[in-house]
Amino acid sequence: KVMDFFANSFSKLKQLQANGERLWQLWEASDEANAAPPVSATISFVASEPSEAFGFDSLVVYAPGGKTPVAGVTLSCGTGQGVLITGNSGIGKSSILRAMAGLWLTGEGSVAKSPGAEVVFLPQNSYFPVGTLLEAVIYPAHIEDSNGAEKCGLQVQATLALKRAMMGPILRKWGLQEVRDWTATLSAGERQRLAFARLFMMLALRSRCEERRRPHQNISLETHKAQSTTALSRMGGLGGRGSGHHPTPRFGRSLGNELWKAGQKELAPELGRLSRQAGLSLGDLQQASALCGELPNTGVITVVDEGTSAVEMSVEAALYGELRKELQRGTLLAVASVSHRPSLQKYHDTELVIGDEARTRTEPILEEGVWNTPLGKETIWKHLDLRPPSPSKKCELEKKVLQDSNSPTAERIH
Repeated sequence: KVMDFFANSFSKLKQLQANGERLWQLWEASDEANAAPPVSATISFVASEPSEAFGFDSLVVYAPGGKTPVAGVTLSCGTGQGVLITGNSGIGKSSILRAMAGLWLTGEGSVAKSPGAEVVFLPQNSYFPVGTLLEAVIYPAHIEDSNGAEKCGLQVQATLALKRAMMGPILRKWGLQEVRDWTATLSAGERQRLAFARLFMMLALRSRCEERRRPHQNISLETHKAQSTTALSRMGGLGGRGSGHHPTPRFGRSLGNELWKAGQKELAPELGRLSRQAGLSLGDLQQASALCGELPNTGVITVVDEGTSAVEMSVEAALYGELRKELQRGTLLAVASVSHRPSLQKYHDTELVIGDEARTRTEPILEEGVWNTPLGKETIWKHLDLRPPSPSKKCELEKKVLQDSNSPTAERIH
């Protein structure tokens, strides 16, 4: 029987071994990449103005272990706005967003971000654990320690989040409690929609925690800082035994993300040393979400990096429609999208165009400059305003066009 087991499970054991080796290599590469870079080559992180969600000032990024400068961009994204980033594949579009999240720290220039804001990535392929659909939506949190009332409320929130992400048919077919390998069960487009459901679930939890804390808004900021630090210390993230913090904090968790250190000088320095939150209970997740939502000018910045490339355009329109609703509610600070689809322009306020296409665009230019590609070449970039002009600005543009047409140069041409 033992030999039969090994014979029948040989392929699975080999796959497990390969997965383990890849994870170990990733762990070692992450430790090497996250080693503290030289001070002279470190990107500066500062707190943005209240009206600005995030911004870059002459930002140049070096990939971990790389020596080629990438980007060289200056732009600003206001609170409640969306910016679309377009350009050829491999030109370095995602590099500036990794720098914004604190994943890549080596470079030049500065990144400004709303103090305490949480960057949530929706990549082209998200990870989903083997388990129930409910566990996939709330990952990396777990519900083992939650009581019946919390579990029921969690199921209601998960159902609403799945329906907002156009996952109603999947919900009716499998329910919330059937255990499956969702990576193998769902198509690429369905997995991308499930990632959106995870985001909507996170925003719903933050809103619910914020509503619960509203009766206590008269508590002073100093008292809140003390309570927040105590709550985080109970979660095992303030140094001490078992904290396992890295010299450079790890960022970019998809849910229950580590607090970003920019603009947090008034809080305990240990807030930037939170350990990875792979095993948060529902209560801990609510505490972390409430902490993020309670700080001044905090919120969520969503990065959709080709996160709708596998869905139909009608589904994409519905998903971005939900994101625009969250921007209007204020639960989302900003949305940054990386895509090749021109159809996404109408869901964003500005667009960063990288490459030769920028030369042919006619929209109003907010900023422009030279972009350094990963291959060591230079190309043009333009930050364009996609919003329709106001009546006064439209009148000014018409007057300018009329003046240009009546100029002596135009008459000589005619």
